[in-house]
Formats: sequence, C-alpha cells, structure tokens
Amino acid sequence: MKLIILVAIVTVYLSPSCLGDSRCISEGGHCKFTWYRCDGGSYKQGLCSGSYYRQCCVPKGSSGSSCGSSVKRLACSIKTNSNIKLMRSHVSGVSDRATAYTNIVDTCNGNKAQRSSYGNAPGGSVCLSQSLLQYVLDAANKAGPVQVNELAGASHSKNSRHYRGLAVDFQVKSGDRSYKTWMSMCRSAGARENLGPGDRGHSTHTHCAF
Repeated sequence: MKLIILVAIVTVYLSPSCLGDSRCISEGGHCKFTWYRCDGGSYKQGLCSGSYYRQCCVPKGSSGSSCGSSVKRLACSIKTNSNIKLMRSHVSGVSDRATAYTNIVDTCNGNKAQRSSYGNAPGGSVCLSQSLLQYVLDAANKAGPVQVNELAGASHSKNSRHYRGLAVDFQVKSGDRSYKTWMSMCRSAGARENLGPGDRGHSTHTHCAF
C-alpha cells in the first residue's frame, strides 16, 4: 500500500503539467531527462523544475521570447496583405502548428515561429528574420500574388536555413513567369540561397534564404 502511494506521489511530482517549465518553453525548448538525447540542440540547466537531471533541451537557433517590434510589424502586414496566400498545411500532409500561416500569426502576436518536429526538422521555435519578412512583403507588392508554402516549418535538409527563420518557399504555378521577378528580387536583397525552376528539386517552387 505504501509503495503504491509513493509511486503515485512521484508520478504527480514529475508530471510535466505540474511542473513550472515556462522558462524552458520561452526559450523554444522542452523539458526532458538528460539520459535522453537532445537532438538538434543542447541542454540548459535551471529552466525546468523537478529533478536536477530534468533539463531544458533547446534547439540550435532558439534565443529569447521576443523577436522585436519590426519583425512583429512586418508579420502583421503580411498577415493582412491580400496579395499573400499563407498555406495552412504542409506538402507532406503532416499536421502541426508550424505552417506558413501559423508562423506568421504567431510572429504577429509577438511570439516565435514554431518549427516542425518530423523528418529532419528539429522542433522548438525560432524568430523569423526581418530581412526575410521584408522580402516576402516586397515580392508580394511588386510581383504578387504570392503563395507562401513554408517558412520555419516542414522537413528540409538537415542544415536548412528554414530552421533558422531565414528562408521562404513560394509556389510556382504553371505558366506563371512571376517567379523570375521573385528570384531577381531575392538576389538583389542579398540572399545567400536563390533557387527555382531549373534548379534541382525546385521545379514547383522558389527558395530564397538569407
């Protein structure tokens, strides 16, 4: 009987819902025991309650909860721009809170954008780049409409700049040559990666990364 009561107490004490993990969550991480791997990141002490061995697994690229007023303002402009369609699903069919639409809504609300946690995606959250958001807005205003397929979400290559909040994918529709203007603007904006039709794996979308 005493053993059952002890097990019940320990279970309640270690239950994530009973723990003050808000500081870890605000860092874009999640609390877990250190004998489990922290894939794509590293452990930080003092952000999780409970046992010393229960620490915050913070993905690379996560830092702080505020992404800045300029980033928030741009995200809100993108959210209400009639020339911009933000996808609410992933091509993979996986359902999560890391779609282009939720990335922008979260950023407009002053929060980080969520990353997916399937395939190569590291999970957690990240601030979207100001340069990235300005590019999306400029492309839509000059050569729109644009359909934003992905920002920080979905599974890409392991070192993808999407996971750092630095990349966007625009859908290229059959017969639409606007993508040439998007790519020209991407290059002029100083992007590090500028891919589209004619590049391997990008026949249906453009990829602009800063």
